[in-house]
Order: sequence, then structure tokens, then C-alpha cells
Amino acid sequence: MSAPGVAASDLSGYRMKAPGRRGDRLRPLMFRPDPAPIPGESLLGLVARATTRNGYPSLLKVIRLADIGRGQTNSIPAQVTDEEAERLAYVMKVPTDEVVSRLHRTFTFPDREGEFINFFGVMIQARYREKRYRRISPLALRRSPHHRAIHDLAPFSFCPETMETLLDRCPICRRHLQWGTTRGIAFCESCRDEDDEPLVDLRDHPQPLVEVDDEAGLRLLTDLVDPDPARRAKAVGNVDPALAGTTPGDLFELAIMLARAAMTPSRMIETQVRSLRGPDDCAFLTPHMLSVMGRTLMEWQVGIGRLCDQARERADERPRLFGAFKEIGHLRNAAWSLSLTPALREAVRMAFAEDMRRTAFEQSPFRKRVHRHREELVDTMEAAAILGVKHAHMPKLAARGALKALAMEGADRTLTLYDRAEVEAIAQVKRDMTEATKAARAVGLPVEALEALADAGMVARAEGPALLLGMGSLYFRQSTLDALVASILDRMSPGRPVVGTRRICSVLNRLPPGDKPWLGIVRALASGELAAWGEGERLVERLFVDEARLTGIVLAGAPTDAAAPDEEARLSYREVAPLIGMPAPNVTWLVAAGLLGSGTGGDRRITRRDVRAFNESYASTAEVARTLGVHPSFVKRLMAEKGIEPAAALHKGNRLVWRRAEVFPGQSNPSRVGRPF
Repeated sequence: MSAPGVAASDLSGYRMKAPGRRGDRLRPLMFRPDPAPIPGESLLGLVARATTRNGYPSLLKVIRLADIGRGQTNSIPAQVTDEEAERLAYVMKVPTDEVVSRLHRTFTFPDREGEFINFFGVMIQARYREKRYRRISPLALRRSPHHRAIHDLAPFSFCPETMETLLDRCPICRRHLQWGTTRGIAFCESCRDEDDEPLVDLRDHPQPLVEVDDEAGLRLLTDLVDPDPARRAKAVGNVDPALAGTTPGDLFELAIMLARAAMTPSRMIETQVRSLRGPDDCAFLTPHMLSVMGRTLMEWQVGIGRLCDQARERADERPRLFGAFKEIGHLRNAAWSLSLTPALREAVRMAFAEDMRRTAFEQSPFRKRVHRHREELVDTMEAAAILGVKHAHMPKLAARGALKALAMEGADRTLTLYDRAEVEAIAQVKRDMTEATKAARAVGLPVEALEALADAGMVARAEGPALLLGMGSLYFRQSTLDALVASILDRMSPGRPVVGTRRICSVLNRLPPGDKPWLGIVRALASGELAAWGEGERLVERLFVDEARLTGIVLAGAPTDAAAPDEEARLSYREVAPLIGMPAPNVTWLVAAGLLGSGTGGDRRITRRDVRAFNESYASTAEVARTLGVHPSFVKRLMAEKGIEPAAALHKGNRLVWRRAEVFPGQSNPSRVGRPF
């Protein structure tokens, strides 16, 4: 091949291979195009001028002279090889690079969809090029009768040079202007007189000029694909800094894709965008639309915001209840278009996300998590995670009034939102609450003690909607329990327990069944009035205290007759347990055995009178052992030796209850029974 910039000079010996000319020498035309190839001129326009200059009626004649024997005329720019381009340049007597630079051979990118062409150094989609028809601007032809390559770009319905609407049909015969024959670029090839001379000069038929509000935006878009590199560089310099580093072709593709997405009808499938398979699909790319896209490239985030706002105005056309598609429609799909580079797809996604953030408080809060940008609102999954429950529980909590739920009216299934502050307040209580039985074991105090302390304000019950998240009915705030235990342990005396001390639980077990003044005991421990020992011990009931002092506190706290409680007051099982000196489960078994309470079936009630009657009639194995001074494991054998049978065997025979009159003969009113309740 010849060096760029000079005409081919070594093809005079080339032998043609086309049928009918096989073996003929390659010969150049008599006259070269005049003027020489013009910057921005299309290849077919150059061939047409060479054809007319040499008196041929058909472009195909010149093409065949270059031994290019395949394809139609309008396919030549996309199909000729470098060798064929060199021969064509030789025939037309022009530099080889003037032909090669005007070729539009297609190629692909591995990370993008579609076929691309090199349009004077700009990589654009091949489908944007009009291959079938010749499009002209009469006013531009008046300036210079050559064909501008940019007129082949179907997205432009006007001439960027003159802003005149383009013609692709003869205004007289209404036939399409094509590339098969020519009577000169400025003439209709179909309208001829008897001497085969052209009748219609297209320059005599000017077309309407394009008028837009934002000419700068429109000019930027046309300059991005202008054959002049200086114009392209200037256009790239006017693009928003957020898109810096993007090539002119990629910027042009971004503008077209945004226009396609913005103009997609709402009725189309939500994952699609408006089709653009070729020039016939470009009618929606009006000058106004192109100017809007050009302005969007100049003011990226503001422009994207305008497009999103326009899409939101048509939200009623989309049947979805909520989500990005409901809000901005098919515009969102531009962020996933494979015709864009990965970097531009990410830029579009970020711009949409920023616009969602901008409009978070202006638009409906019913958005998916990634687009909500409302820190004060959380969806069901987020609320469930904060509360530490399964998300299926959230509607139940809302239905029971524990939480206020925001949902779209009239929708069976919709996004549900909750107030974050309300959810976190409930979660704070939930994290700090402990079920009563578990709390009692952890602190080393019975549940009734914790209730007495709560009534006195020394600990706090858990209250509010958080209780609905637990299985039990009574909970205490763990922080108040920890503070109480800490205040007691801080008062603990150092060293080993002194003589005359016992564990609190041992002292209380030696006393008759009944209420214990837990409030007075705990206050005495917390104030230091009742000295305690037990280094390393964390359970209150296992601290060592002076036995006599604790007994005195208990006896001093016993209720007087004047303050005797109501004998007919109904008691819960948990309240009954300390009054009979047995664990709470034993109460259930005693009721089932018919030894405690009155009534039948599930309506059995227990009053203080029933408790007194039970204590007067029955005794537990533990009480018998304490009274007789033996280990509880010996009670059953000892009673058997005396021929005494248990009154009841509870819980598979493991818990025995004895008749008091039999195990304590002669004690009609033992001291353990006489203690007031």
C-alpha cells in the first residue's frame, strides 16, 4: 500500500479480476474530483463527485473500475478492504488515506452490545448510519455542493451546519434520493429531461430551519460526532466534570440511550427501553429532545434530575404501586444498558441514586431500601432486624397497636414502613428486659421479692409494646436489677463470714412458710444495715448474714392483725408458692390433686383461706425434714417405719405431701402454722 497522504502509484501493473475485465490493467480516471476531498465529506459523496466529473451516470461504474465487484453502492463504505480502498483511491487520483478515513467497517466491543463503526475517529453504533438514502441540506449545498457525512447520521433530522431540516426525497417527484446514479450531488437523479440532464436543483428548495430553546445543548451533541477533531475536543471540554475522561462516541451513545429510556411508552414491559434498530426508529429524536440530552451532558446531575422529574409526572400511567419503576419508569433501565461502557452505566446508577436522595422528602416514602434515603423510616426487614424478631412478626405487632405502620391505602400487599425512633425505643426496652423467673434466678431473689422491689421503685418492670415480643407476662428491666445487685455487693464486708452467720436462703428456709418482708431485707442489705459476706458471690440469697439480725428483720416485717390481708383475695400460683413453702410447680400439682383451692376444672381458685387450710392440714417433705432434724431423703423411709402413708405423691411420685396430724401427732396448732400470712 502507498503511504498515507499520497496517491497510489504502484498499481499500474495490477491486473483486474472482475468478470468481463479479467486481466485488464487498472487505470485511473481521466479527471480527479474537483475540488479535492473536502473535510467531512462522505465516501459516497466523494465517489459521486468523481463520477460526475468524468461523465459517468452511475457510481457503480467507478467502483467497478477499481475492481470492486461485489455489493451495492451504498454498502461500499462498510465492506471494502484496505486493498480495495487503495485501488479506489488510485482510480479517483486521491490519497489513499482520504478513502480509508471515510470507511465505516463494523466491529464490536467485548463488554458492550451492538456493532460499532469508526465515524471519522468517533466510535458510534452502526445502526445510526443511514445507508439507503441520500440526505441533503439545500442551504448547505448552496455553500458547497458536496455531501456532508454527518447527514448520514439518522439521529439528526437537520443539518448541524445550517440548522436546516434534511431532505431525503425529491420535493418534486417525491422519490427517495439514492446513491445508484448521479447527476451531481445538488440534483435529483430521478428528474431528467429528454437529454438525460437533471431537471430539479435541490438547492432551489430550502427547508424549514430548526429552532430550539437550548441551542447550546443541541450544538454540543452534534459537535460530539463532528468529523472535525477540534469541534469534538471543544464539545468534550463543555461536558460536566462528572463525565470527564469519556470519549465523544461514548458520550453520544449515553445521550441517545437516555433519550430512548425517557421516551419509552409507559405501557411497555418495565425491563425494556424504546427500540432503535435503525434509521426508521429515530423519529422520536427531535431537535428538542437532542438539546435536552446535550444539556444533560453539560449539567449531569441537574439534567438527570429534570429527566426524573418529568418521568414522575407520568407515574400514574404505570400500574405498579411503588418502587423505582413506578417513580421514574423506564428511565431507570438506562443504568443497565449494555450499549454503554461499564463506567457510564455506573455513572448513570450513581446519578439516579443521588436524585433519589435529593427527592427523598419530596416524594412518597414508599421506596425500596436502596432508594429511600429516609433515616427516620425503616421497612419490615430492617425493623425486624432492629427488634431481633422474625419479619413475619412485624404485621402482628402493628395489628396489636405495638407499632404504627405506614402502608399504601387500598393495597392488599404493599411496602410497609415503620418509624425508626419508635422501633429503636422498643428494641432498647427489649434488650434491657428479662423474664421474671429468669431474672429471679440470676439475681438470687424470688419473683415476689422483685415485685415488691418494683412497687417500691427499687427496680423497674418492663412496660410498653416490648412486652408483646416476649413469651411471658412479667419482665423486669435488667439495668435496674444490675444496679440493685451492684449496690448490695458494694456494701459487702470483706473477708470470710464471721461466727453466727448463715446464707440468707438457709435462714429463710428455717422460718415458717409465708410472706417474707423482702423489701425490708433488700433495703437493709443495700444500706449496709444488714452486713453481708460472700466474696465472689453474685446471688443475693447466697450471701452470708447474721442469722439473728435477719430473723429479727423478718419478724419485724410480719403483718399485724390490724393489717391482715383479705382472706378471700384470689392468689396466683406464684403468690401461693412462698406461702406454703414450696416451689411454684408444686402448686400446680397440688391443685391437680385436689389438695389446694376450691372449685372444679379450670375454674379452680385459691384464696388465703385455702392456703391457711392447706398449711393446717398438710406438710411438705422439706418441712417434715426440718422439723425432725433429718435429711429430706430419709423422711419417706422414716414415715414408712411408723406406718404413715403420704397424703399425695406429686409429679410421678417424686414429690410427697404428708398429713400434718400424722407426722406431727399432738401438735394441733404447730408454730409453723400459726404464723400470720
